[in-house]
Amino acid sequence: MKTGVLNKHNILSGIVGGLVAGVLLGCLMARMGVLSYAGRFFNLSDPLSSFIINLVFSGILGVIFALLFYHACKTFYSSALWGIGYSIIWWLIGPMILCPWMRGVPISWASGEMCQAFPMLIGHLVFGIVLGAIYFWMRTRK
Repeated sequence: MKTGVLNKHNILSGIVGGLVAGVLLGCLMARMGVLSYAGRFFNLSDPLSSFIINLVFSGILGVIFALLFYHACKTFYSSALWGIGYSIIWWLIGPMILCPWMRGVPISWASGEMCQAFPMLIGHLVFGIVLGAIYFWMRTRK
């Protein structure tokens, strides 16, 4: 098996990690009543479309994670921690910057907006832990 970053096993590990984490994130978002956030990128409001968009983004983010953190994920714990950091960055980029911008709403870091986005932060943290854990497990299994 190839040991470089750009190999099929690494990419597949990222996709699976992203999809498993995405399913969990989608379920959490539905439970918290914020599943429609993912659909807002494309002006869609129905839950199924939002869930599918969430899974597509999750798979893509899993691949990016695999490419960026291949060398950093040496243990289960380091992989989970890198996943947490990675998910915080995407929480800032997605719900805090891209979602408002794409809806034509001013980007704001005021306390009201931060409180409104807090459930998404919790969901993203869970996403990151699961992404890192599943990615490491997939990558290291025989």
